[in-house]
Amino acid sequence: MNQPKPKPSKRLDLQGIRALAIIVVLGFHFYPEFFPNGYLGVDQFFVLSGFLMCMLLKRAENQSPCQLVSLFYSKRFKRILPLYLLVILVSMICLYSFFPDTAIETNQESAIHALLFVSNRPKTVAEDYFTMLSIAVDIFTHTWSLSVEIQFYFLVPFIFLLASKIPEKFQLGYYGVIGLISFVHFYTISSSVAFNSVFARIWQFLIGMTVYLLGISKSEFQYQVLNNLEESEPESKQLLGDEESQETECCPNEKFSNFLKYSQPVAFVTVICLICINVFPLALPSIVVRPVVTLGTGLLMLLSEDNWILSNKVLTYIGDISYSLYLIHWPIYAYWKLTFEGSQIFLILALISALILAVITFETFEKWYLKLSSTNIGILVVVLFFLNVVVINKDEITDHIDSIGKNISSLDNVTDDMTVDDAERLNHRWSVNDNKNLFDPTCVYENPKSALGWCRHTGLSGKFKMATIGNSWTANHAKMFYQECGYKAKSIYQGSAFGESGDPQTDCVLGLGEAGK
Repeated sequence: MNQPKPKPSKRLDLQGIRALAIIVVLGFHFYPEFFPNGYLGVDQFFVLSGFLMCMLLKRAENQSPCQLVSLFYSKRFKRILPLYLLVILVSMICLYSFFPDTAIETNQESAIHALLFVSNRPKTVAEDYFTMLSIAVDIFTHTWSLSVEIQFYFLVPFIFLLASKIPEKFQLGYYGVIGLISFVHFYTISSSVAFNSVFARIWQFLIGMTVYLLGISKSEFQYQVLNNLEESEPESKQLLGDEESQETECCPNEKFSNFLKYSQPVAFVTVICLICINVFPLALPSIVVRPVVTLGTGLLMLLSEDNWILSNKVLTYIGDISYSLYLIHWPIYAYWKLTFEGSQIFLILALISALILAVITFETFEKWYLKLSSTNIGILVVVLFFLNVVVINKDEITDHIDSIGKNISSLDNVTDDMTVDDAERLNHRWSVNDNKNLFDPTCVYENPKSALGWCRHTGLSGKFKMATIGNSWTANHAKMFYQECGYKAKSIYQGSAFGESGDPQTDCVLGLGEAGK
């Protein structure tokens, strides 16, 4: 007689929902004209995250408040930080190596925001999320959602602890009131602020938490507080086990049993509806579809256990790599946008590259670090954070090292402690030797007898190509420009206009015309 197959230790259907969410997000980023509603996949991620947070907190609810909070943070940071920090580090290295120089300064600033989980800070009109997506200069634009989630981590344990002080029959109402306040907040403030605000997103996380509370028997998560350190250590290890193994089978409460017997057909219809909304080729009003997709995702999570569509191997594996794929895909797309925009072949290659790198990252680094102890994870996080700080501030550090022993911040013979009399004497000396001082020994002149015209500076080892063009003031300031900026320049081309009209503006035009012949 065939024995029934044991149920998996994790909810495969939840991995399937993750897969559908990341697929539509990829569609929205790579092909926004075909998937204008794909941004709703992030809303689904928030609901899934709320479910997971509640699960972790319920598992530790019999611990002391301090232990509950520490276990929760240890578990979540172990899952998120190592890969997140690694992707930022590799992205910055690629930025310096392959991206246009014009993208460096913007991304150095945005990398700091990503590193501190404040990418969802209040935006200017020019920094609107959808505008930033269309420009794709910022390779960390997508980290706003991780910033929202991390910020909610600092709220949710205390929301949960307060709920534990309330009689159980009122707890769902408690979460409902908080969610309603957040929902109203979302729709009463400006859309750009609401999109990035953690307070305006709380209702989506709480829907996931409510789904867990509705679908899980309380008795399954009762733990006894052990009285000595030797007994508590195994329990801590259990509480800090792999996230994937903690997505255990839901046991429905009796009062929902009659409803849940229809779960499969309702789940099937819900899946189809969510897919249709997310892939609909015309932009739907977010004020309508966002709550529909959020609530629909919560309903699907409540009903979809053992759903054959969501639990198939392809979707569940895409769900497994979804975190790596989410972090990796956007910098690759941004590189395509900045260097190969318009080439559909390279766009397809960029998408394939993101998928391959996500698989490699998941199978190697992600699986590896999830097996590490909390202590080793802490060391890894500190090392990666330090390396990120160094790489992000590479230019400042390099400039400081290069400036050691050099006076690159002042003109020749100009000192910090010079007096007014010193300045007058120096100015007189410059005036007497005005024509002579126009010559810069670092410049190779096309006409060696004149400091005016065109010349090219030598002895440069920086990375920027610079040019100074003007009248005699250009030659007058040649030394100052070289001393102030030369250490950053790869080349400096100088054009000083000259003429015979006596009018400075005419001389400038005549000189440039003559020099350009």
